[in-house]
Amino acid sequence: MLLKANIHEQQKYEVELKSEQTLINNQDFSHKLSSLTEHTFHLLHEHRSYKIEVVKSDYSRKDFLLKINGRQIPVKLQDRFDQLIEAMGMQAADELADKEILAPMPGLVLQFHVNEGDEVKKGSPLLTLEAMKMENVLKSPGDGKVAKIHVEAGKSVEKNQLMVVLE
Repeated sequence: MLLKANIHEQQKYEVELKSEQTLINNQDFSHKLSSLTEHTFHLLHEHRSYKIEVVKSDYSRKDFLLKINGRQIPVKLQDRFDQLIEAMGMQAADELADKEILAPMPGLVLQFHVNEGDEVKKGSPLLTLEAMKMENVLKSPGDGKVAKIHVEAGKSVEKNQLMVVLE
């Protein structure tokens, strides 16, 4: 899997994940990664130790806020599809897709932070989804109004299931 990572909206890295090896900018990235808690990890790389905490995660937009050794670092990922959209200059089409909030992964809808008819701003919390023992707050990708909620709190959702429509 090939990803592009944008750090602080300035530094760009190409990350290639293989079954036995990780490459960053075509250089071998030898490391040992251990999970400490659901949101905290320990990374050992070149005899250096890093404590990594996932502070915020928005899987649908591939935006993450990490705290590495106490320093907060925003990370935006692009998979092959995102890179193709960008290369073709189709970001506007992507904005239309932002009106439909899809489940980024299978999970359990814990709670809604909005109701149908509510006005929302970009970044407003829409709902909390529990997936892989982590609570993920899905946020509005832009300003708008909640047109329709298609799922219920306490119910499971499948990946890419339509959850909320904005207008």
